[in-house]
Amino acid sequence: MERILEAPYEICIERARFVTEAYRRTAGRPPAHRAAEAFENTVRRMTCYVLPEERIVGNRSSKVLGTVLPVERGEANLILELELDALLRRPRRPFRIDPADRRELEREILPWWRGRTLRERKNARMRRAGLVPLPSLDPRTLAPRMRALDLRRLGRTVAPPGMTPWAALRGAWNLLHNNPGLATNVF
Repeated sequence: MERILEAPYEICIERARFVTEAYRRTAGRPPAHRAAEAFENTVRRMTCYVLPEERIVGNRSSKVLGTVLPVERGEANLILELELDALLRRPRRPFRIDPADRRELEREILPWWRGRTLRERKNARMRRAGLVPLPSLDPRTLAPRMRALDLRRLGRTVAPPGMTPWAALRGAWNLLHNNPGLATNVF
């Protein structure tokens, strides 16, 4: 029990890695087949361990106290791209991630999922049906949102290197416009 209470919060990319591998390999196949392949690849290859003090065993991550990343759903991908540094530096119980895992997450896994997640497909269908509201432009909510944005990091995430802050802001508007749930879920 002490091992769990004293363990650091860690980000485990094993599931994200194995799911991404399977989805890349099964492009063009039916969604149910792809999901089954991803599940099989994950359970066959993920780290499995039993702690000595456990009476009920099983784990979802390779870390004692690790969070898994359901990258195919897309709920946290953009937040990870924009706010990973903040999660690692937060004052209380910051997350940890192995530097090699971070590089893989930022350079290979998250970029591959852009435009392919369940969330993005759902939002596109809702937009086509006219069911998605635009983000609020109320000055009372817009100012805190603007303060929350780190334009340098945003520019690196949504645009090529060398982009001006205003161009990054236009990219942010397009991002929020195309992902309306982001504005209400994050800010």
